[in-house]
This record gives sequence, structure tokens and C-alpha cells, in this order.
Amino acid sequence: MILGLSLILSMIIIAFGIGYAYALDYTYPTINQRLTEMPTYCAVESISNKLESSEMDEMIQKSEIAVNTWKQRLQDSEPTNKEFWDMKFKKISKNESVSDDCTITILFRDDPEFSGSLLSKTLGAFMRNTIFIYYENQESVYGDKWMDGILKTIIHEMGHTFGLGHYTTDDNEVNNKIATRDESPPSIMFAPAHINPDVRKITDLDVNQVRSIYGSYGFHAFSEQRPAEIIIENPTLPLDPEYPFEFTKISEKSVKLFRHQDTLLKINGHLNNELYMQGHHVFILIT
Repeated sequence: MILGLSLILSMIIIAFGIGYAYALDYTYPTINQRLTEMPTYCAVESISNKLESSEMDEMIQKSEIAVNTWKQRLQDSEPTNKEFWDMKFKKISKNESVSDDCTITILFRDDPEFSGSLLSKTLGAFMRNTIFIYYENQESVYGDKWMDGILKTIIHEMGHTFGLGHYTTDDNEVNNKIATRDESPPSIMFAPAHINPDVRKITDLDVNQVRSIYGSYGFHAFSEQRPAEIIIENPTLPLDPEYPFEFTKISEKSVKLFRHQDTLLKINGHLNNELYMQGHHVFILIT
């Protein structure tokens, strides 16, 4: 199946994840990202004249809370091998280099370097084993609760590091209602982000989705050398990532724009005929 897309962008395309559904009310896809080791999340202290040192300290603390929150939820869901869902946190001070033991790096920026009219409210992003948190956008969206917004954004972006896509519907009106009503969305991965960070929480749906990706072996599932002493009878097997495209081609590999500038990029590709048949609906998520 040949696919062609033309996109008007005010950003550099970094990566895209793919999800698909048929006549569903919602979609909660997995993406091709997988952790291949017991992860260590490293929050890097930033140097900025826009932040007080106490605010930077608090953002580092929120990062550690986010890691421990996911760890607790996943380990609570595991009856026997809780250590399979272990994860660590490490602070990297402004005078240190990121060390080799960092699986995922958390960086804090004032706003996206690719920010423009289409992305003016981007709260965070995950790309190339790095989580980016944009604190100025947090303030503009969440006001006095911007620090709580940072916590929930880190938790959300960590979901992408596990391989979770966005939970969303194909009805923008429904999405907007969910994002503004006075109750928790069905998933921490719901997009768009709820206007109140207090109600954004990891749900059982999220935990079960992570467990479906990694199976009985937890974060050992995709490691190159699984410990030999790990023996599980009738294990739930991990979910190997699927690659829907046999190939893709982007008209420009890199584009640099000034703010509020637009340009046209074209994506061509060929869908895997073993995964898709003509007439199937395909939702392409560009993140």
C-alpha cells in the first residue's frame, strides 16, 4: 500500500510513532520504542537565568517522584517478581556530563527550539532516548500549578519511553470534553493533556498496557542477555515492535526555520502488506 503525505510544518520533524484502529471509539497504540535494560532515568540540572535555583531543584525532585511513581505502580501489579520492574533515578548536576549508565535523559528547556504557532503549547517531548520538558509552556498552560504540570508531563513522557502511544479518540470534540471535565482521563497518556494536572494519573489501563508490552519478564524482556537464573513457567511473552512501513522517505532530512515560519515537507512510504489490507483505516501519529 503506497502512502503519501504532504505536511505544512513550523517545526523540524524529529520522529513519528504509528498506531492504527478500525471503527473504534478510541485508540491506545504501542509505539516501536522498547527499553532493553533495567532503566536509569537521569535528570540534568539546567543553567538558566529564567529559573530560581530552588525551582530547578524542585524540577529535579519532581523527576525522581515521577520515576518512583511508575516504579511503584508497576511493582504493585507484579505478584512475584517485583524486581523485574525496577528502575533507578540519578541527578546530573550542571557541572557533570551525562554518564553511560543513563538509559533515558531528562532535559529542561524554556520552550521548544522548534516552537511556533502549531506547537506553542508543547509541554514535553520524547525523542532519541531523551525527555524534554518545557517549563515556560507549563506556566502558560497550568499557571500556579505549573510545577505539578511538570511532574505529570514527566510521567506522561516516561510512558512513551516504555513504548506507550497516546490514548485518544478520533473525535476532537470528545477529546476536548475529556481534557476539561472535572475527573481523571482514562489514561495518563491521554492527549490532549488535561487542563488540571491534579487529575492526570497513571491508571490500571496504563499499567496493563505496559505489562502487555514487556510480558512476564518485565524490563528484562528485550535485554540482550536475560539473566540465566530467570525461569518462568508459561510466561506471557513480550510484544515485539511492529514496523508498519517497508520504507519511508522524507523530502528534507533537516529543516531550520525561524519562529512562525512554515514550510512544506512530503512523506512517501510503502505500508507493510502483511499488516494492512486495502481499505483499512490507518492513523499516523507524528510526535
